[in-house]
Amino acid sequence: MLIDWMFELGESINLLPRTCHTASIMIDQCFVKQNFDKKIWQTMTIACLALAAKNIEKDERKHYIKMLIEESKLNIERNSVVASETAILQLLNWKIPNYSVRHFLEVHLCHGFACTNDYV
Repeated sequence: MLIDWMFELGESINLLPRTCHTASIMIDQCFVKQNFDKKIWQTMTIACLALAAKNIEKDERKHYIKMLIEESKLNIERNSVVASETAILQLLNWKIPNYSVRHFLEVHLCHGFACTNDYV
């Protein structure tokens, strides 16, 4: 449910699918390394989306945290998302994943190593 909500949130502000996939990898890596209270899962999700967007999206002028908070319609403070971003980066040793399975397939489609009708 959390990942579905994250993808819906990302789509609602027109984030690239690659951004949402990267954020889902980050969430997964965080939850493997540490058990978080369910009360902050949505804040962590917004923080992962914001970090991935800052890393992948082309428009650097957008205020992703503000957009995600507004679109989520949750009562979350910007400062708690920023604090979550810092916690996530520290937990991941400041390494944001650059490639997801989706990115791998996009690269291979562009180079003709895979076709759109191939089964995965």
